[in-house]
Amino acid sequence: MKDEWLEVLNYARKNNLVFELEPINKLLKEIITKLINSYCKGAFLDLGAGHLIYKNVALSKCKSYIGADISKINGLDVVADGHYLPFKKSSFDCVLSSAVLEHVKEPNKFVNEVSKILKKNGIFILNVPHIFYIHNEPHDYFRFTKYGASYLLEKNDFKILKVLPVGGLCSFICQLWCIVSLSKTYKFKPLFNFFFYLNKLFHKVSLKIDSFINKNERLSCGFVLVAKKI
Repeated sequence: MKDEWLEVLNYARKNNLVFELEPINKLLKEIITKLINSYCKGAFLDLGAGHLIYKNVALSKCKSYIGADISKINGLDVVADGHYLPFKKSSFDCVLSSAVLEHVKEPNKFVNEVSKILKKNGIFILNVPHIFYIHNEPHDYFRFTKYGASYLLEKNDFKILKVLPVGGLCSFICQLWCIVSLSKTYKFKPLFNFFFYLNKLFHKVSLKIDSFINKNERLSCGFVLVAKKI
């Protein structure tokens, strides 16, 4: 099913539908976009930039944008390993790292590198998973509570400004259903289209339910943290 899901993702990227597939990622994009608009300015580093989904919003608020990732992808500015970042100290006003830390073998080393390249009072927006399926294996090493992620940041000279939950148990189950239903029907386009639009409805309902049942944030799919370099 892994290969079939990759086919679905490639189809979605070509048709600009990626965030219609997965409710958690759609919600995550909305949260991070609002945070960039609220906190970011100056020189912006997107660390683990992938397909550069935050480039336009970052450039609308910041003077410059650099997209970096460990693998070469069209449009990237820099290929870099997060354990050894090729930037001078105090180079950036804002760093974003979304869906990266779980794939890093040494999370503390990674956060320490970010701390070095951020200016004093610079902003670090960090997204980590809490309840989530294994992905990009074998390079999927960790899951984080909001307390564990906060500890990593505070240990490396950050002050926590905000912690936001992303999704919950219902949206996680909905996402798993989405993966199974679309992967299994991809080669049968009428059925695939039916499940695609049905899943969009399920997404909206699942997020609404999570907003009621996940008030204590213990069942969150992940967290977004905003921290200031001190």
